[in-house]
Amino acid sequence: MLVAGITPIEHSITTARLDRRLAGVAHASFALAPVLGPLAVYLTRGRRDEAVRRHSAAAFDFQVTYTALHLISVVALYAWMLTAAGGPSPDRLLAALGALVTTYAVAMTLSAVAAVRALRGLPARYLVAVPLLSRRG
Repeated sequence: MLVAGITPIEHSITTARLDRRLAGVAHASFALAPVLGPLAVYLTRGRRDEAVRRHSAAAFDFQVTYTALHLISVVALYAWMLTAAGGPSPDRLLAALGALVTTYAVAMTLSAVAAVRALRGLPARYLVAVPLLSRRG
């Protein structure tokens, strides 16, 4: 049966590619729209496809966990800089910024690896993520 020039097999292949791409976007959105990107994918396409739901939920959980830990780290490092003997110093500021940049780089790397796995149709798991969204239909 031909619908709009696309056979059912071509339609299912096209849909599968779109779903993999959306799953990859959920992970890669960490760079531009953390938390909002995977949530949008979860709410729009997650109901239709189980793999998209699992990937977008995992990405959302990781990004929320990372954002919360990052904010706690910023407050803790700021308190450390202010309460240390001798007050704030350039050395402490560089150490704090280095720690924050390093954790961000690690989070970006984990998200990029998960995005590539999603694009290949493979499962992606984050080691540190508090489960918030359901991965089941």
